[in-house]
Amino acid sequence: MFILIYLFSIVGVANLWRRRRVDHGRLLLLTVPFALLSALNLPAVSNVALGTLEWQFPPGQWPIDVRAIAVLGGTLAPPDRVGGRAELRQDTLYRCLHAAELYRRSKPCVVLVSGGKADPRSPGPPLAQPMRDLLLNLGVSGADVIVEGNSRTTFENAVECRKLLEARGIHRVALVTEAFHIMRSYKCFIKQGIDVIPSACHYQAPDSAWPTLLSDFLPKPGAGLECQLVFHEWVGTAWYWLLGRI
Repeated sequence: MFILIYLFSIVGVANLWRRRRVDHGRLLLLTVPFALLSALNLPAVSNVALGTLEWQFPPGQWPIDVRAIAVLGGTLAPPDRVGGRAELRQDTLYRCLHAAELYRRSKPCVVLVSGGKADPRSPGPPLAQPMRDLLLNLGVSGADVIVEGNSRTTFENAVECRKLLEARGIHRVALVTEAFHIMRSYKCFIKQGIDVIPSACHYQAPDSAWPTLLSDFLPKPGAGLECQLVFHEWVGTAWYWLLGRI
């Protein structure tokens, strides 16, 4: 359906250019944004955009010499009218699954789950609470889980985690979040004086910037969302730098 709408849009714009009575100056006001929007919806473009964040922290060996794993929360679906409980969204699930696997492969260590409520007025618990419940179901010992439920931003994640880690005399951690988010998170934790080993999950960018498939040049809605995600991260990083948070 998306491809059909896109193709009809191309035909419509091309037909306007064919008409001699159309003011081409005004038509450019339509064509240029349409061309930019089209480019942002190409996987070939979104893959490179994601790569600008992910290629800086390629997947590496599993860190096994840390005393703590800090896993940052993503998003949480509010309680619904069926089950009456909040549910972890896909981004948070990726992070918790990766943290649980890291915990099983590491020496005995604590797992610090970090995430509060973006809106204090929203229903449901702080994000860290259902993250803890999931980790327990994945085999992490309850005695090894530390809950940090006050932070609402990546910067606050780092600040609140530092307080809890310092109280336990821990200064070196494996940091778990999604690959597109690891750069800003890593810089925030480093700024707090924490020795960080980045351990990202859910890599989406290909290994190479060169497109290899014809489908990379066919627009899809997901590519536009990925570009929006990358834009948010780079703007957020620049804003944190201006504020001295990284």
